[in-house]
Amino acid sequence: MIGEAGFEKGGADSQLLVRCMMSNELGTNLPDVALVHDLILARSLHVERFLADPDVRARIDAPGYLARTLGKRIYNIPYYLTPVFPDDAQLGFLDELVDQVRLGTGNSFCLSGSSTALGRVQAISDIDFCEYFGGSAADLLDSAQKKEMLQLPCVLVTLAIEKSDHNRPFEPCLKQFASDLESDEYYRKIGRIKFDYISTTRNYGPLAVTNVVIPFYGDDDPRLSQSFQFQEAVIHENDTTPKRPLVLPSELGRYLAWLRGEAISYFVSASEAASVEERARCIFKALKRLMSLLLVIDCTEEWELVVDLLNEALTQQIICGYRATEVAKLLDRMPEDTDRSVLASFAASRPLPDFPDIGVASLVEVAYQLAENLLHTIATLSGEINGPE
Repeated sequence: MIGEAGFEKGGADSQLLVRCMMSNELGTNLPDVALVHDLILARSLHVERFLADPDVRARIDAPGYLARTLGKRIYNIPYYLTPVFPDDAQLGFLDELVDQVRLGTGNSFCLSGSSTALGRVQAISDIDFCEYFGGSAADLLDSAQKKEMLQLPCVLVTLAIEKSDHNRPFEPCLKQFASDLESDEYYRKIGRIKFDYISTTRNYGPLAVTNVVIPFYGDDDPRLSQSFQFQEAVIHENDTTPKRPLVLPSELGRYLAWLRGEAISYFVSASEAASVEERARCIFKALKRLMSLLLVIDCTEEWELVVDLLNEALTQQIICGYRATEVAKLLDRMPEDTDRSVLASFAASRPLPDFPDIGVASLVEVAYQLAENLLHTIATLSGEINGPE
């Protein structure tokens, strides 16, 4: 169990982390930076001792991260994610995806979101990466053009530049992008570029894979606020120090407040859903946000409850259905003249014929009650009198 790492729910250390969240939500004074720094450094050292793995070491130069070496790469992982991070076999298939979707080896490239807990949570609907692009506009355009090729095992299906979403063929949108990038002001303001792929993977079969690329100038570029380093494992080929710190109370508080806000929003949507399918989709999203929040603030017993529910056979069947649906949506956006051999390689990923209904309603009700109880637990730890209505 993760709880064996020795952190105490509701203890002084846990309360310090919760205060970061409440400071963001209420606009109150943040905890002392030095206190948070020392706590997170101490925790990363504790996890290093707990794991006792010669390939895992705490980074003194980047407090809160643990560096894990696998083959040619180093994965820099937030300390609370390290015990639940994918094992070596899972990282093998993720390594292949890195080579397929990354724009450049000199960028900070990150495994993001719920995929970072694949060591404990068995079912996934997709894989998310985030790439921080610090190169020139010309480099960005050249890298994007190289991803246009229709080549197995990984095919780029859609390309979103800011809020403009494009299907194949990409030549028209890339031509316009090239024109826009002639303006340095445009490149300094462009927010994000999203590459959506289908890849054939040996672990999960056809899978939707996303790489969100964020161009930036320097560590204080406001565009970096579009993502959260606290849910990312930074991947390098050398021993490069991760650039985004885990020890700033303001940033940590922003992340925790976002997680709670998202969980509450999905919980409310689940309560208002008109169908079991929609209720299930919303409540599982709420639980995934809560899972991340609980792990950071030391509610490890509650975290285990979420993991147990997500690993139930019926839950995995539902999530596998989501995975197939995500791939099918992307296939529907492929041009009619696409090479049939390419489409055939993904044919096995069509969605389940029907949403599995036997036992689903009762499972969703259990998930709903769990989410409600967890939100109440977090409200109690936060010093609020009542949990959510």
